[in-house]
Amino acid sequence: LYMLAGDGEAGAEVFSAACDRNQANIVHHEACNMVEASPELSAALKINKTTWNIHYPDTRSFYRALSSTPSTNEGLNAHCIIADELHEWRGSAGRSLYDALRWAFAARLSPLFFQITTSGEDMVSVCREQHDYVQSILAGTNLDEQCFGLIYAASPDDDPWVEPTWHKANPSLGATITLSSFRADALEAQKTPIAQSRFKRYRLGIWSTGDSTWLRPEDWEACRRPF
Repeated sequence: LYMLAGDGEAGAEVFSAACDRNQANIVHHEACNMVEASPELSAALKINKTTWNIHYPDTRSFYRALSSTPSTNEGLNAHCIIADELHEWRGSAGRSLYDALRWAFAARLSPLFFQITTSGEDMVSVCREQHDYVQSILAGTNLDEQCFGLIYAASPDDDPWVEPTWHKANPSLGATITLSSFRADALEAQKTPIAQSRFKRYRLGIWSTGDSTWLRPEDWEACRRPF
């Protein structure tokens, strides 16, 4: 909403994007809720209840959700794009969509590209590519002053069943997610290897190579014997 109406950009085009329009609408509808909850924003911005397009008449700017079809998203003149759940942008379709949006800022002097995601399981995806790129910036091995990255995640060697690890990966634990709910998820996750994999991925930000694990690594190691 700031990029729509507060950044001073004439004809600003702001978009929410995801692997499908329904997912993109999640972020966009929250923006609509913010407009309707604020008398000041409601006076300045207009919401089309049919298309849910948010329009700022003063600068002829708009904010809307995109479809996930790459070919329909080429030729955009974006000022800001919010890409949600990047880990779901899989395969060639996901990369094509990302590329179509990545090059939509050419005519803007000060654009902004938000990329939001949990960890994923596809190690050759555009999401993993961006994850590794941000890690290289945070580690100081790559310099990119135009990119700000922030990763909250446990390390693979952290104990996944203790609260310090939970807080490390979830700085808002206790606010957006209750500690009791998180503790219940952890107890349930310890019952099967598949549940553990999903808990580590969705709650601790640890990348996995799939949710089909049937044997825990520690159980495999326990079978080791000296020759």
